[in-house]
Amino acid sequence: MSERRPAVILVHGFLDSGAIWRPVVDTIGTAASDWTMPDLAGMGELCAAEGPFTLHRYAHDISALIDRAGGQVVLVGHSMGAQIVELAAARRPKNVVGLLLLSPVPLGGVHAPPQITGPLASTGGNVEAQREARRQLMAQPPDSNVLEWLTGLGRDVKRKVTEETVAAWNEGVAEGRSPSVFGGPVLVATGDKDAFATAAMSKDIATRFRNASLASVFGAGHWPQAEQPASVAKLILDFVASVTEKSSAVAKSESGWQQAFGEQNESTFGENFSPEVVFEGSVMARRVQGRERVKTILGAASRLYAALEFTHRGSEGSRSFLEWEAKLHGGESVSGITILTSDANGKILSIAIHHRPLPGVLRFSAELRRSLAGKIEPDLFYDGPLVT
Repeated sequence: MSERRPAVILVHGFLDSGAIWRPVVDTIGTAASDWTMPDLAGMGELCAAEGPFTLHRYAHDISALIDRAGGQVVLVGHSMGAQIVELAAARRPKNVVGLLLLSPVPLGGVHAPPQITGPLASTGGNVEAQREARRQLMAQPPDSNVLEWLTGLGRDVKRKVTEETVAAWNEGVAEGRSPSVFGGPVLVATGDKDAFATAAMSKDIATRFRNASLASVFGAGHWPQAEQPASVAKLILDFVASVTEKSSAVAKSESGWQQAFGEQNESTFGENFSPEVVFEGSVMARRVQGRERVKTILGAASRLYAALEFTHRGSEGSRSFLEWEAKLHGGESVSGITILTSDANGKILSIAIHHRPLPGVLRFSAELRRSLAGKIEPDLFYDGPLVT
């Protein structure tokens, strides 16, 4: 089992560049030496890039970075970048293990009126307009040095880029009008002085995720990573550490599960279970709860396999999905999927095992009934005529 921390990709928002993260990375030091801070097309060192400048185009570009990173990735997105990283996570669900959304705008769009979006769309090529827009959205009174540094990030951005990107984040995309498909851990954080990506907006965004929490960056407006870099650095480090811990716990439960099936031993199963573990499966008439009963059933079940191979795996938050193929004694082939839910210590809280095809399910259940006679109530299993 690997304890390697996931890679981190930090995605900037409207009118910025990857350099927006430099104060945070400098605060963290060598622990962030391999973090990636890309420029989005049309901004930073990619000011000359061709369009389109859309959320889906940007998500495609970030997905390519995820592929190059290999392994597990945490995505951090600021403002419009939060929309982009959610889309990228949906494209790479096996790689992205966590999302940190900083000063986020909704994936479904802000839908602000023209009197707000019009001036922002016209900031491309207009440094003074950029400076004033940033001034208004920073914590008041703004730090003049930070304001000038932020203004410099967008100095070379063209008007065509600001027009298209404002339209992109304001209109949003259809994926943002329904619950998010991303099931991993999400942290939604915003500056307590942010008049644009407000705390109320962050709460609404968090409700779209199954596993989201909220945080506030005190003393920050819309650019917490520039206004309060030490606070944001701690947020990111703590989040990555929590995601790493959860990933390690999931990997631990998977490893213990596979070892138990290999040893075909009740005690090994029991070592991996929470005391109140719940087990349900297609070979049983109802669910079973409690470590002793579950380990007794699974120990017997493991010995009915002549061979078993785990062929594919995936994870989502605290859940693992293990596909497998097996042969029963006598040569009959069966296959299925096992779903494990683990706690923070890697102990298994719940198990769901789904066999196929139906004849194999019925034969397996009948064999379990006979092998567990006197140990487990027989009506838990099927003993009707087999389908052939």
